[in-house]
Amino acid sequence: MKIKTLAASCPAYDVYQYWPSSEVNAVDLKANDKLGLCCGDFYREYTISSVVSYALETNRDPIAMYNNCVEKGHECYWINADGCALTSHTSEKRTLKNVEIGMRIRFEGKLFTIESAANNNLKLVQIAA
Repeated sequence: MKIKTLAASCPAYDVYQYWPSSEVNAVDLKANDKLGLCCGDFYREYTISSVVSYALETNRDPIAMYNNCVEKGHECYWINADGCALTSHTSEKRTLKNVEIGMRIRFEGKLFTIESAANNNLKLVQIAA
């Protein structure tokens, strides 16, 4: 069974289509995966993360940071839009995972759908267990 196939390629990036795991019918993503949302002739780039993965990256207590986030009513899981710039030098070709609005994903053990948000942003909506 194929895990991924090349969906698109250009000088700046390759975009791969990943197929859902059969056990939960969702694509597995991990913190800091680079995502690509098709917008006609190009892909908007995003990064997925969470308060726990950020805590681990910055050598902080992930349990305390997660509890603090929940207590304050903040989002614990998110997708950031990545910025872009035109430069005069070449850069390393990036690899993106293709995502679509309404797509089911599994991230850090939880199931979400990817939904549209204001200003071309994306958000994660948790699926009740």
